[in-house]
Amino acid sequence: MDIERKELLNNLISLIKRGHLLLIGDPGIGKSWLVEKLYNKINEENIPNKFIHADSIITNILLDFKSVLNFKNRLSLEDNFNYKSNGKRSILIIDALDAARGEAKQSVYREFINLVLEKCPDWFVLATIRTYDAKYSHELLSLFPSGNTDVPEEFRIPEVKYRHLLVPFLSEEEIYTVLDQIIPLKEVYRNATIDQKELFKIPFDLWIMEQLIQEGIPLEKLSNVQDVVQLFGYYWNFRIDAKKDSKKREAILKKAVTAMVKSNNLTVNIKFLRTPKRLDTYESLLSDQVLRVSSDSENLALFNHNILFDYAVSKLLIKEIPEEAYRFLTRGPSRPVFIRPSIDYFFARLWFDNRKLFWEVFWYFLYQKKEEYLHLMPMLCLVNEIQYLGDFQPILDKLKNKNSLKYQFYLLMLKRIFQTLKSIKKDIIPERDNVWIEILFKLNSFLSVKFIDEYLRLLANAINKWSDWQRDEQNKIAFMSRAILWWAWEPPSELNQRQIKKLHEVVAVWGVPLVCKTYTENPKESKELLSKILFRLGPTSTISEIYILVQEIERIWSCDPEFAVQIYKAVFSYEEKSEEKTLMTEEYSHLQAQEDKIIECAIIHLLRVSQNF
Repeated sequence: MDIERKELLNNLISLIKRGHLLLIGDPGIGKSWLVEKLYNKINEENIPNKFIHADSIITNILLDFKSVLNFKNRLSLEDNFNYKSNGKRSILIIDALDAARGEAKQSVYREFINLVLEKCPDWFVLATIRTYDAKYSHELLSLFPSGNTDVPEEFRIPEVKYRHLLVPFLSEEEIYTVLDQIIPLKEVYRNATIDQKELFKIPFDLWIMEQLIQEGIPLEKLSNVQDVVQLFGYYWNFRIDAKKDSKKREAILKKAVTAMVKSNNLTVNIKFLRTPKRLDTYESLLSDQVLRVSSDSENLALFNHNILFDYAVSKLLIKEIPEEAYRFLTRGPSRPVFIRPSIDYFFARLWFDNRKLFWEVFWYFLYQKKEEYLHLMPMLCLVNEIQYLGDFQPILDKLKNKNSLKYQFYLLMLKRIFQTLKSIKKDIIPERDNVWIEILFKLNSFLSVKFIDEYLRLLANAINKWSDWQRDEQNKIAFMSRAILWWAWEPPSELNQRQIKKLHEVVAVWGVPLVCKTYTENPKESKELLSKILFRLGPTSTISEIYILVQEIERIWSCDPEFAVQIYKAVFSYEEKSEEKTLMTEEYSHLQAQEDKIIECAIIHLLRVSQNF
């Protein structure tokens, strides 16, 4: 399978010749493939260089890098680098920097990179790292320069402030380049859903599919794959479970991942795996491309790709028993960091293979009072994998009993789920995220100050794509928008006056625009609701309600100019006779500034009407 990404490669070559650079991208996107292409290119141009495969070496102290780089003399690291460059521009490539999982490993790499940057002026450093780590490994990545003014916009992401080049997902054209090489996949791709087509955008996933086709997997099975974890499951079955020596294969792999996790390294000594009784099986794992020998040391073995290591840990080490899974993951502060992707795969496997067990583990993890990090992992899976309203039913069932001692806990959990959804998906998109409209609609019966902020923001996000939703979704979005205002004006009895005031302000800022933006869906009910704001006008009313209503008046003019005029009259004929400073009088001047805007809207509307006659 060959993919030509000439524009990406040319940008990489050009950028690394001008300064230090991070090459970032999702797992399996082809970062290692790209730097290998770069390595060949700079060798052709006789540019001095050094290449470190961070995932296939063992480094515990700075001096270990001398051996890794094959510097066999008494000179210091920096002297060796400077001797190698001899005054010429040189390039140091560190592939799979994210393999330095855990603070101890990252500390060694920080020290090494900092040494090169400070004492080896001829050298530019290129490091590859996963997108997730690029967003959150701030201390390590801060060694790199900030700014991306010389990087094309399509090859960078706003969250990463350091100079970087993003390896994007495969384009449609690039995908078909691969499909032309693997003909049976063409039909699978043509009939795939939007979610399924996401799998084809990752080169490693395509490689897995190619391997499965070579193994003879029925195409209907590939057509039913909904998630990458299912794809890896099929791969595991064909490469491990279906083989005659499956027990030996599993034993070798379990031995390997146990040693790797224990040592916080992605390599293991070959002698540890290559025992006389299992020699043939070990060699088969190499030929089947499950394992490989390190390119830097003939004594070390590792998985053919770090993704396979992560999946193997989820399969072989994390037991499918809530208490034991939690105990394993909390055994040492560095463990959740080192095997973080494995935790994702663990929950995803349970989601697809054993939904009942998934929910058992889900609730067990959430009820634990320690390790906040692990509370998020089942939520991440839920947000990533949910497709139908029924998938959310176990949470809805918990909310039915408002007298439950854990009821407030469940409300806070919803807040965290919505926060997770926002951080992962950014936007709620029609076709892809219709299920979340269904969920928000169901939760309309359980509105609470515990999660109202996040609820409102998600609803506002959905309204931004208003014209793209189907009629049924539009009806539900509009209904929810109105229901929130009614609910806020009759808040729960347990709230004090300060909390009620805060609730009114929040709902005014977010809720009033929602009703105005969806006004055309049901003008009668929307007018009835917004009229209530005019009736509330007075010393005790919430200034934000009327102020924002005036700001949104243009949306009402188009379908109900009569009501728009009514708003105008109510606001600007209001006279506050009390000399006492009130919520209404202290910011009333802001409303006056909107008068010109309202008049302008009226004139524009009248012009449109006259043009229609």
